[in-house]
Amino acid sequence: MKTTNPISSSLAAIRGIYSAVMQQKKQAEQQRTEAVAITFLLDAKGRQCPLDIIGAVDLARHDLTGQHIKKALELSALIEAFKQEVFSDIEAFVEISNNEHGAKIGISEKDKKPWKGNIQLINYSSTQKINLRIQDRIAFTEKLNCAMQKLKGLIKDHSSDVDEVIKVLINETFEVDKTGYIDAKKVLELRRYKIKNPIWKSAMEDIADSIQVVGSKSYLQFWYRDTPEAEWISIPLDIARL
Repeated sequence: MKTTNPISSSLAAIRGIYSAVMQQKKQAEQQRTEAVAITFLLDAKGRQCPLDIIGAVDLARHDLTGQHIKKALELSALIEAFKQEVFSDIEAFVEISNNEHGAKIGISEKDKKPWKGNIQLINYSSTQKINLRIQDRIAFTEKLNCAMQKLKGLIKDHSSDVDEVIKVLINETFEVDKTGYIDAKKVLELRRYKIKNPIWKSAMEDIADSIQVVGSKSYLQFWYRDTPEAEWISIPLDIARL
């Protein structure tokens, strides 16, 4: 059984585009000769350019880009619809499980209310699973500035019990990026360090008090494996990972 070479298929497709482009140019030249309505393309400045004066390579690039952007938009719409379908199905499954079987999937033990958190669904043979992760988007109130001033004071205090590595970490944490924002992940990582200095503890309390949840984002991950003993294999839906 012969297999199709993808490069050969692509070459054939590009030759087809070039053939169509040359036909377009011939028709455009004929239109100009016969003084009938001329076909134009808009350039980047919004100017109308007759097809017959545009190079074949430029026309081919234009058509090739248009074809694949159209397919990419259609594929993106399909993935978005699939994503919404999975979210809805998981939500419905959780509700049915809780109502019919007394399960506590997605239910907060503290207040007995629905909890929009992480959920993992695994099939009966343990060869397929879906992970739904909810990641909060956070921002900081002005109290973060209090924490920064306290930590900067520790850096200036040479008698401080905070070592040089932590001092460097503090400086890097409060550096703003090109958009003028501080990296929230770096700020939160400071709280992992259990330093007994009272100023450090006070600064960590200020950081905790400054955190505001401003939204959340949901992530779906799909996994499979041939047997329950095998390693899980991720199903990539990100085109960059394929």
